[in-house]
Amino acid sequence: MHLVIGSEKALLIDTGIGVGDLKAFVQTITDLPIVVVNTHGHPDHSAGNFQFDKVYMHENDFALADMFMNEDNILGTARRIAESNPEVANDILTEHENYTKPQLVPIDEGYVFDLGDRKLEVIWVPGHTMGSICLIDKANKQLFSGDNNNTHVWLFLDGCPPAEKYLESLEHLQSYAKDFNILFLGHGEPLDKEYLNEIHTCVENILDGNCESVPYENSISDKAMKCTYKRALVAFDPANLFYKKSE
Repeated sequence: MHLVIGSEKALLIDTGIGVGDLKAFVQTITDLPIVVVNTHGHPDHSAGNFQFDKVYMHENDFALADMFMNEDNILGTARRIAESNPEVANDILTEHENYTKPQLVPIDEGYVFDLGDRKLEVIWVPGHTMGSICLIDKANKQLFSGDNNNTHVWLFLDGCPPAEKYLESLEHLQSYAKDFNILFLGHGEPLDKEYLNEIHTCVENILDGNCESVPYENSISDKAMKCTYKRALVAFDPANLFYKKSE
């Protein structure tokens, strides 16, 4: 999660897995009105949405978020964490007084969040999910990229478009290269923008057959393979690299 504070509003980028009192914590940092946006619909980025009345997200990920956005899933996760981490159990929300789903508001390419003295523009980057977005703050040369540009990018999940679509999204993002210097990731430490070239080369190597890929160990798919290039690792489904000719 990232919190961007402007002169009139604060923008909360992603809401985590929903097991802590996120809204109350954010209010200890700023007393400005909080605007909430999800970079995509996966539950480690959107499960805390229920603590807010309204959340902005690309419409392509509404169904994905809704699949995970239910009280049983969130409370189940919270209880497991509380049981296995007793030192933080008192800070985990293992029950809810008033659980309600927020209003999801669709956003698309070019939408601008105006925080007063800071503006963040939406860039649509389908790949990790069909509704993945980045948010660019051109004035401050910052890009908030969700899971689109992690050092481990997952393209093998159900619902991922072909890897060549992700390559197109990377090239679209690279067209903004003059407008940012640093990437704030969904997972991991910030990176310099040169990393975009590294992950682009990694995906090109996959599509061109120039990568000696090996199995990618994970708990979700036994078909995933991985390719690496410098700092980049891309985990992909070998059966989902290119659009079918009919597409």
